[in-house]
Amino acid sequence: MTNAEYSRRYRASHPAEVAEQSRKYYVAHRAERIEKSRAYRAAHPAEEAEQKRRHYAAHRAEYAEQGRKFRAEHPGYARAYRAAHRAEEAEQKRAYRAAHPAEQVGYSRKYRAAHPGRASALARKWQAANPEKYMAHYTVQSAIKRGILTPQPCRVCGDVAQAHHESYERDQWLNVDWLCPKHHAARHLELRDMERLAA
Repeated sequence: MTNAEYSRRYRASHPAEVAEQSRKYYVAHRAERIEKSRAYRAAHPAEEAEQKRRHYAAHRAEYAEQGRKFRAEHPGYARAYRAAHRAEEAEQKRAYRAAHPAEQVGYSRKYRAAHPGRASALARKWQAANPEKYMAHYTVQSAIKRGILTPQPCRVCGDVAQAHHESYERDQWLNVDWLCPKHHAARHLELRDMERLAA
């Protein structure tokens, strides 16, 4: 009998003992195993990403159920987390959209097809609730089309930028600062913090 065959038979006939031995070994070498795992992930990022993708695809329903349970038990957690990590979340979304442009177009088309009129209704609702902001955005877009304004790179990092308004007063509609989505979101977060402190 070979060593491999003997090992297989032993594990089959002594499952509890083998499980206990494995548990003890893991506890005794936990830090070492964690470090090896971390080093492997750092050296093989593409493989790690693919494994995560496959695992998520195979357990999507379980993850969705876990998310629903967590949100039900912690109703304010997601809102508080997003508020505390707004700039980080905006950067993650921007990076994902930049890396998957075709997927984003397909998603938008599917959403509009599945919810006809909803996007337009949401836009009209926002416009009604924020008339000054809407007119400021409209004025900037119109000025760009007419050549009055020329889009510039982000003044912080040089990336593709959006027009940011420090003020939505009528005489400030064309007074814009060019910031990428990451720094744009960060600036609005700063302004909201300043408003809270001043209140």
